[in-house]
Amino acid sequence: MPEISLRIGDLQECNNEQIHLSGAVQGHGALMMFSADERIQAISKNVAAVLDLGQRNILGAKLSHVLPEEFVQNILALQKQHPWRSKGMYLTTPIGKSKFDVYMFSSGNYFGLEFEPLRESAEFFESQNVLQDFMAEVKEARTVVDLTSVACRYIRQVAGIDRVMMYRFLPPSWHGEVIAEDRVMGSHSFLYHRFPSSDIPKPARDLYLRNKVRLITDSQGHISAIEPKENPETGKVWDLSDSRLRSVSPIHIEYLKNMGVAGSMSFAVIVKGSLWGLIACHSSKPFTMTNAHRAICCAIADVVSSQATLMEDLEGHLLRSSFDARLRKIIEMTLISKDILGGLLKQHALLMETFNATGVAICNAQTQDISGLVPAGSLLKDLYAKIIDEMKKTEKEVFAINSLTTIMPDIASKLKMACGVLAVRIHDKEDSLLMIFRPEQVRMITWGGDPVKSLEKKNFSGQINPRASFESWQEKIENQSIPWSSHELDGVSFMKEVLFDSALVKKGAIDMLTESLKGRPS
Repeated sequence: MPEISLRIGDLQECNNEQIHLSGAVQGHGALMMFSADERIQAISKNVAAVLDLGQRNILGAKLSHVLPEEFVQNILALQKQHPWRSKGMYLTTPIGKSKFDVYMFSSGNYFGLEFEPLRESAEFFESQNVLQDFMAEVKEARTVVDLTSVACRYIRQVAGIDRVMMYRFLPPSWHGEVIAEDRVMGSHSFLYHRFPSSDIPKPARDLYLRNKVRLITDSQGHISAIEPKENPETGKVWDLSDSRLRSVSPIHIEYLKNMGVAGSMSFAVIVKGSLWGLIACHSSKPFTMTNAHRAICCAIADVVSSQATLMEDLEGHLLRSSFDARLRKIIEMTLISKDILGGLLKQHALLMETFNATGVAICNAQTQDISGLVPAGSLLKDLYAKIIDEMKKTEKEVFAINSLTTIMPDIASKLKMACGVLAVRIHDKEDSLLMIFRPEQVRMITWGGDPVKSLEKKNFSGQINPRASFESWQEKIENQSIPWSSHELDGVSFMKEVLFDSALVKKGAIDMLTESLKGRPS
């Protein structure tokens, strides 16, 4: 939308950030990278301190010289699995009594082991009951909002944090909207707030399709660099795409700080291979979660993914079925008439109901047949000329727009009753258009902070910074109608094919033959 246009250079800078090549891990945990010969090829600098390994040499050592033999055997067994998949496990260190959550992932031909101190029981506590209760409530959910509200409540119960939100992406802009939320009393609500696409730029969205879980234990905590910083095989920085300890982008760190968030966690909701949304969790204090608790939250997110698919498919099927039934009636009633265009205009009430419109016109450069709310005569003539010209340039038979002011900005105040138009080229002798109109729909959108200030430059080096405030900011949307849906575009194309490309073309051929016969000598 034009009101929320970011500086292209700033947005491109966010979209070019290589967040998977951070070169470090979050400092509360530690990392080891090992090769197929079981030798440790890279470590985070804090690995000895976190695992209490003393002064021993770790780089280049065999895994079995550093870690318990039984644990190493489990690792090697996992390594040989095909297809290989990331997996969490538990480890008791060989020195002392400390326990760690361990996560294993791959990076090219290498494998990573991530260690996080286990500060609470690794048992699934009451996971069976939690998931059973969750599934019981999901069965009662009738809408996507119902479904995601239940998911937010149960994830907050498992995580024990301040706020859990269902953040829904809105392609093609990729802005996001919070459609469900569960929070502690006193925390700021972001329900029904929108956020600009730069808050979760393309590299982050792409990474969520591959690595569905992201936990930031302490947004202001220290990080630990990986040494050596480059993969010896590729000569490039270690690819941490599948890591869960990957350090955080400086831009995102400031973003969380400005939002008052110390710890965060997100679970991807993927529908039909596309990133549908994120279940986003915020804590005002640093926090961590065991692999066991994360597994429960992942299971809940997976249920949301599958159920959202079913619910949206069902909703779409019902809408399309109702639309198709009305469209068939329009076509049947029109075909009864000897005059296709006149017969179609007689169905103006059903036509407007079917397309959720308030006006219909069949017009060309000379004549106008109208019904309902349409632009005044001279304005309709200008509009016809503009649209037919656009259709000829683009060689398109259907033209749809929900803001006519984008192509006719000088007459915005005169188009309130017809902000949106769906036009179909008829290809009769007069090159007429069927035009279906929708009125302006004034809307108020609440944003989480001023979206125009979503990216700011605050220092002379040109560093990009996120906006400083997330206070509710309202935007008034004017001069736009409700957008035309895909089934409406498909429907009007089908109607054109049946009524105009078949019946009308055939009728035109007969008329031409009749005229030619009249002029022929007897």
